[in-house]
Amino acid sequence: MESNQKNKRVSLYLTEDKYRMLLGIQNERDSLNKNAVILEALEFYYGYLTGSISQDYLCGTLGTKLEAVQNRSNDQLARLLYRQSVEINMLVRLLASDKKMSKDEYEKVCRKAVQDVNSTRGIINLYEAGLDDGNRKE
Repeated sequence: MESNQKNKRVSLYLTEDKYRMLLGIQNERDSLNKNAVILEALEFYYGYLTGSISQDYLCGTLGTKLEAVQNRSNDQLARLLYRQSVEINMLVRLLASDKKMSKDEYEKVCRKAVQDVNSTRGIINLYEAGLDDGNRKE
């Protein structure tokens, strides 16, 4: 309690149970009088309430920041995947041109590639991916 502040006198009515609680806290804290115990409790409760308000604000703010970071990451990933797709498409066209593939042969290879990728369902087995069609285990 700060001594340079003027204190206000207030009346306080306590039930017998609450009064015993006050005395119990006072006995635990030998140096405090009843008034100091009540003031500490009031300051603690005030901090609890305002901390709860701060926590709600901080959680909302942090959530917004995390969402913004995630959206930026998603946008960067989408741009990188687009660039990679363009590079792979250029590579496939160069390879098809070098092998002098007809449009029908190219489409057949594309259909086979789509079937192979769809059959993996995102799980890649490098050993089987390296096998030729004739040697592949089904």
